Amino acid sequence: MIADFALIIGYHYLRGTIMSKSGFFYKIVFLVFMLVIFLFPINKSSYGLPLNFSKEAITSDKKDINKYLWISEQFLKKGRFKTSLAIAKKIINKETDNIEAHAIIAASYKGLNLSDKFKKEETVIKNLTSQLSILYIMLGNTYLGLKQYKLAEDMYKTAIKEDKNSIRARNTLADFYINQKKFQKAHNEYQILINNYQLSTEQFLVTNLKLCKVNFILKNYNQNISICKKLINLYPKFPIIYMYLAKAYLAKKNVNQAINCYRQVSELFPNYIEPYQSLALVYIDIMNDKQKALIYIKKAMLKFPKNIQNYDIIGWIYYKSKEYNKALRYFKIATKLEKNPLYLYHLGITYKKISEFVNAKKVFRQAINMPNLPKSSPLYRQLKSQLNKI
Repeated sequence: MIADFALIIGYHYLRGTIMSKSGFFYKIVFLVFMLVIFLFPINKSSYGLPLNFSKEAITSDKKDINKYLWISEQFLKKGRFKTSLAIAKKIINKETDNIEAHAIIAASYKGLNLSDKFKKEETVIKNLTSQLSILYIMLGNTYLGLKQYKLAEDMYKTAIKEDKNSIRARNTLADFYINQKKFQKAHNEYQILINNYQLSTEQFLVTNLKLCKVNFILKNYNQNISICKKLINLYPKFPIIYMYLAKAYLAKKNVNQAINCYRQVSELFPNYIEPYQSLALVYIDIMNDKQKALIYIKKAMLKFPKNIQNYDIIGWIYYKSKEYNKALRYFKIATKLEKNPLYLYHLGITYKKISEFVNAKKVFRQAINMPNLPKSSPLYRQLKSQLNKI
């Protein structure tokens, strides 16, 4: 039973949240996207961004400038100092007194060990503002890119000392702790932000969702239940909050409350796929109720026929019900549409069940060799274990 709970919670956690792209969901899609970026860094090429930004033209439009400031900062964090420098210089050509761009330029020079140019740029910044918090943030990003983590932490803390009211500085330190897997420290920083800072509506929501993510890791499920109930009262139109509440109930083994919460989401947000998929998994993994599981996944398939994960979930339902030929059919469809390591794992274990060991070995090897599967992940270890047993 404990393994079943771990499986369902882990499955939800790895899948993340799928958002509808209609109506009021646009804003929350962006918020969740930013949350995922902060908590789970991904390869830039994997979400469709061209890698050579330094050759792209930048307009004077504020949105365009803000976009490229963010992009330049990401390259800084990755240690791509020449690229961050080139982008920031282009921004300065459009907006001469942009302090953040100057800070990125200075930090890039620091990363490139060009001390004279760094000092010159630092002087420019000091002439523009007496507030140097943004410079210290960018210098922290430079040390992050250089993998000098203690210096990075020191710079982020200096940024907070420089401007105790800087939401960005405090948030950057919290996100750094996430990156370093120092989850309790991240928890404390997010808590300070929520309790002591004047956050905008979006900042308050995103920071609470970040805190919930950390709480799941720290197993602070009661706090998540409390947070989600409060957020639902404030933002009743955001389905992800209800989903977090349901997941917290699951973690507490309050299955009926989780089911009621998922059902509530499906009624309030009929164009949102997550509750249907989650209900299907809860019914098969925890309640061992194949019929109800099939009802919900078939609703999902009817409403969202292009969603690939539906095929994996219905395959999983049949696998758990020991109907391996039916499971094989759906896992094959899922893996044909998307080479996802989890889908391949499910296909492989199904081949093993029907004694097709050659095919199982081939699928496990294919999944293991996928570049988007970290060797440190539990799924990678499961794949290696299955392969070694053949």
